[in-house]
Amino acid sequence: MELSTLSAQVRNPKQRSEARTPAVTRALDLLEILGRSAEGLTLSEISRRLRIPKSTTHYLIYTLAARGYLQKLPWTRQYSLGVRAFNFTSSGIAELQLRQFLAPMIRALAERLATGVQISVLKGDEGMVIHRVDRRALPAGTQPGRHFQLHCTAAGKILTAWLSDAELERLFSNRPLFKFTPNTITDFAKLKAHLEEVKKQRFAVNDEEYLPHRRAVAAPIFDNLGNVISSLSVDGTTAEIPVEEIARIAGELVGMVQDISRQISAE
Repeated sequence: MELSTLSAQVRNPKQRSEARTPAVTRALDLLEILGRSAEGLTLSEISRRLRIPKSTTHYLIYTLAARGYLQKLPWTRQYSLGVRAFNFTSSGIAELQLRQFLAPMIRALAERLATGVQISVLKGDEGMVIHRVDRRALPAGTQPGRHFQLHCTAAGKILTAWLSDAELERLFSNRPLFKFTPNTITDFAKLKAHLEEVKKQRFAVNDEEYLPHRRAVAAPIFDNLGNVISSLSVDGTTAEIPVEEIARIAGELVGMVQDISRQISAE
């Protein structure tokens, strides 16, 4: 569309109304409706509020969920804003639901392993801690609400390993990968190769890559469409997580997140 035509439509309300794309309008209406809902909405409720057929509503929900803007709430038939929608808001119902759903599990895991355990999500070009259990003093950057680097943390690797090459290029290729310790990966090509290994083994390790004398192990939580919606990670000192214990902890985490992902995806 030429600029002159677009300008004329902006000046003319009637033309502007006619120029709207129905699918875009419905998608935005749906995001706004869910943004105002404290408990999420079912497909039928969304259909009624948008005044469109259920078949059209289902396609709209599927499309937005596939891009991470919607997600199905655990053990329900309700939908809420997804992780990617958080990039446009200061908070989201889905984050709250995720914290409430996982809180008892990560509390038990922290007690069992005597380490810190946290849930993190992707927030723009950084990771963000949304919940943490740790009886000890919190290390820098691990408090809930704090953002962290993606290339040198176990949680950050999990949140990015399943992204497309184009998304990885956007995140990493045009900015420096800061070196925090001698173990930090600072080359983009090496980071991409490392993330491929993370995908294959289904867990990530931070072996003194961000802070000296600290290790972390993380695994992905998926939604019913196979999108990584969050990272579940365990962290502690190198004495608390010795090298010989990494495989055992990783195995426990992978089993746990597989069960969580199944519950989240359940109809």
